Amino acid sequence: MTRTKPLTSMMAALALLLCLPTLAAQPPKEAVGTDTMLMLWVDVEQVDTEMIAGIGEALMQILENEMLQDQELALPLGDTQKMIDSLSVLRGSFLQAGGEGLLMTVDMPGEDSWSPPMNLLAKVSDKVDTKSMASLVRAMGEGEMEAKIEPVADGWQNIAIRTLDGQGVTMGLPKPDADVFTAFEKQLTQAEKPVLAVAFRMQEELRKMMDEAEQLAKNQQAGPGEDPQAQMAMGMLMGMFKPIRALDTLGIVVSQDKEEEMQVDVQMAFLDAQNAQMFANLYNSILMFAPVMMAQAGQGGQIENMPDPNTVNSFFMKLKMQVAGDTLKLKLDKDFFELAEKMAPLFEGMAPEPGEGLNL
Repeated sequence: MTRTKPLTSMMAALALLLCLPTLAAQPPKEAVGTDTMLMLWVDVEQVDTEMIAGIGEALMQILENEMLQDQELALPLGDTQKMIDSLSVLRGSFLQAGGEGLLMTVDMPGEDSWSPPMNLLAKVSDKVDTKSMASLVRAMGEGEMEAKIEPVADGWQNIAIRTLDGQGVTMGLPKPDADVFTAFEKQLTQAEKPVLAVAFRMQEELRKMMDEAEQLAKNQQAGPGEDPQAQMAMGMLMGMFKPIRALDTLGIVVSQDKEEEMQVDVQMAFLDAQNAQMFANLYNSILMFAPVMMAQAGQGGQIENMPDPNTVNSFFMKLKMQVAGDTLKLKLDKDFFELAEKMAPLFEGMAPEPGEGLNL
């Protein structure tokens, strides 16, 4: 057996776990360094078999999407139901070993690799059984991985994973950086009890890539007969390159309100208030033009159950960002998701037909 299959299966299982409900918890400072780019964490105690099944059903719907299959973009994850069943068993074993939650941190990948350096840490109780937890990780890797569980902070254990020939699946913990830790903590703790918490920090390598993309966009000439409104929207998108380059961190937190309705909080922190305001102006301006462009796309009666203009306008106005100094905030609540359901026929009608190809 090659190592590719067990490694892929283990990472897919972790990805499913990280899409499931979580309680807010302060990440250990030892896990955050200067090069930390992404952080995700989940409280496994809040996960039950019904939630796992719901995530699995959503995943299967994505994998069975005809458009993705036609474009050969569907992910070959194998038997999804078998993965869900295995994940339910793994969850029980993790809790039995004294685990409470999982934290994953990711660094920027190297130029010669699409596999980013990562760390995996477990939030644990006082009754943690590190031997059982290490055995669980080995089982997830189908016996092709070795795991070492090491304490890093009060209530936190680092899960160091290596292949049998000594190659590191996870990396060593970074040198702690207090400023970066504060930036991530601000994003992860937007809600008291998030269902999902994800935080991203802009890296200099990404800023250089954005500079190159901006230059390419400026050099591209508009073709004859192109829609003037589309050209205007593209010009606004190009204008976003400059302020988004000054993005510091981005946080997305999914939680439940007092009525147990889902809500999403998005927070963008910039290096200064000027770029935050500039991005907000450009972003909110695009939202003003979007309803007109959507209405044109739905003309001709080809889209069944076409939403009315008021629904289209309300949907995009719900996406408007609010400015608070160097930070932008966006809250999507029950009303937004109800509007999103009404907008579904329009989005489905605008999707390319099988064989038509994606305009990338």
